[in-house]
Amino acid sequence: MTDLGVDPTGWSYGGRLNTYWSKDEDSGDYSIIAVIPEKEASRIQGLEDAILMTGYFSIIVIGLLIFFVRRRKYTSWYIPFYWRMEKFCSENQIYQMYPGYNTEEAFIAYGNEHADTFSRQFAATQLTEMEKKKKKREIVIGAVSALAIMAVIILVICLGTTIQSIADNRKMTTEQ
Repeated sequence: MTDLGVDPTGWSYGGRLNTYWSKDEDSGDYSIIAVIPEKEASRIQGLEDAILMTGYFSIIVIGLLIFFVRRRKYTSWYIPFYWRMEKFCSENQIYQMYPGYNTEEAFIAYGNEHADTFSRQFAATQLTEMEKKKKKREIVIGAVSALAIMAVIILVICLGTTIQSIADNRKMTTEQ
C-alpha cells in the first residue's frame, strides 16, 4: 500500500480501504485493480445493486407482459365482458336495487330474479368503440403510471444513497 502512495495507518472504521485484485490467467500473478475507501466502495456497490435490481425487475415485468399478451387469445373475452357487465348494471340501475353488492354479485342477483328477460337485456347492451377505447386508454395509463412510480422510487433511493455518500465523504475529509 505504501508503494502505491497510500498510507495504511490512521484509517478509522468508516475510512478503511477496500482493495480489489485481478488474477492474470497466463502467469497467475495478482495485480491491484483499485483501492477505494470503504464508504465509497459501499456507495458503488449500492448503485450496482440498484441497477441490477432494476434490470431483474424489468425482466420480470416484461416476462409477465409477454405471458399475458400471448394468452390474450384465451382470456380476452373476460375484460370486454366485464365492461359490458358494468355498463348493464349502470344503465339498468342494478346497483341501487342491490346496495352493498359488488358488480358481479349484483349482476348475478338481477339475473336470478329476472331470468325471463335478463338474457335479452344483456345481449342488447353493447359497448361503443369510443367506450372501448376509453377503457383501454385507462388501462394503459394505469400501467404506465405504475411503472413510472416504480422508476421514480428507484431513482430516489439511488439519489439518497449518493447524497448520503457525499455527506459522509465531506464529513470524513473535514475530520482528517
